[in-house]
Amino acid sequence: MNRREFFKLAGLTGLGLSVGEQVFGGALWGTQPLYAQSGSRAPLFLSVHAGGGWDPTSLCDPKGRESEESPDPVNHFFVDQIGTPSASSPIQWAPMGANAAFFNAHYDKLLVINGVDTSTNNHNTGTRYVNSGLLEEGHPAFGAMLTANVDAQLPLGYITNGGYDITRGLVPRTRLGQLGVISKIAEPDLDGERPYHLDEVQAHLDEHRRARLERLSFTKSIPKLRQSVTRLGEIRNGQNELKRLKENIPDLNAFSTGLGQQGAIALAGYRAGLTAAANLSTGGFDTHGNHDVNQANAMDRLTSGLMELWSEVERLGMEDEVVLMVTSDFGRTPRYNDGNGKDHWPITSVLFMGAGVVGNRVVGASDPGVHSLHVNPLTLALDPSGVKITPAHIHASLRAKFGVDTNPISAHYPLQESPLPTLFG
Repeated sequence: MNRREFFKLAGLTGLGLSVGEQVFGGALWGTQPLYAQSGSRAPLFLSVHAGGGWDPTSLCDPKGRESEESPDPVNHFFVDQIGTPSASSPIQWAPMGANAAFFNAHYDKLLVINGVDTSTNNHNTGTRYVNSGLLEEGHPAFGAMLTANVDAQLPLGYITNGGYDITRGLVPRTRLGQLGVISKIAEPDLDGERPYHLDEVQAHLDEHRRARLERLSFTKSIPKLRQSVTRLGEIRNGQNELKRLKENIPDLNAFSTGLGQQGAIALAGYRAGLTAAANLSTGGFDTHGNHDVNQANAMDRLTSGLMELWSEVERLGMEDEVVLMVTSDFGRTPRYNDGNGKDHWPITSVLFMGAGVVGNRVVGASDPGVHSLHVNPLTLALDPSGVKITPAHIHASLRAKFGVDTNPISAHYPLQESPLPTLFG
């Protein structure tokens, strides 16, 4: 069943699905499913956006003060409070929120990219840049490009919970609501969990429906009537797709974080063969006042949510089927303002984990004043004659990793930088 029939079925039965832009991807670009020649399946791409502009120096690029007398400190915590998961790990974490629990549990899977220069202090521009690799307006998010490259007709191909989700018509974006209605659509012969009929009666009804469709198909000579019978069959088959989605969605009440719930739905869509990418989001990072408390609270929601999300990935055995990217609009100033807050700053960090990502690595860095340091584009070692890492470098590398760089879509939305060949390991 194609996407249009899926949403027709959903609309007729009251399922809360909302769609953004019209589909043009398959027709406009002539896209072919990714990895089709090898017979393998593209990993699910999950983009987590920490809205408002996080402070990397309070997360994965920590900078503490030496003593109580340190003038204009970047942070109020001390250098000796900065943690590391192990003596051999290059990863460090700031003593805020649930940072210690998150990094200590997952450092072996994490790629930390520090000193990323977004070139902006504007929320919309920064969010667009870190999620598309392009500063200018009018460019699709990577999740939309990936979905178009995998299969533009996937019924729930690109799920979004906020963040930057512009698709430019490559694929529709989907927001899910009223998930409980899925059961009623997917299994109309059930009353809750109880069947209306005995098994032998239900089998007889199913066979009667199938035979009736066959008879209708053979007896209708008018093309429009034959098309209607075909659509009815597609809708009946669509109930099987919805049933697969329903069967894969766990009890959402078991999740204590928004990111956990959002991720569980995306994972269910992927396992049901309906989803290729999803945006997940959390917020509260725009801490112009009372930075230490508010940023710590936001960090706690983020890292706790990431832990819950990855626990679900591990429970399902999908560690090699998911790529997770974590971003924010930009960073925050290396000094406090008069309200004990921090303002906008262009230097940020990006986190990756999952399929094909070599973990326990830190790429890039910032100096004590939170300015980007240059790296060699081939070795990624710090190099004064190298380049500043930008979101364009990261997205060029993402496109290459997922095979999107060979699609005409990439040529239509060219990036200003080349891939970093060893970024993912």
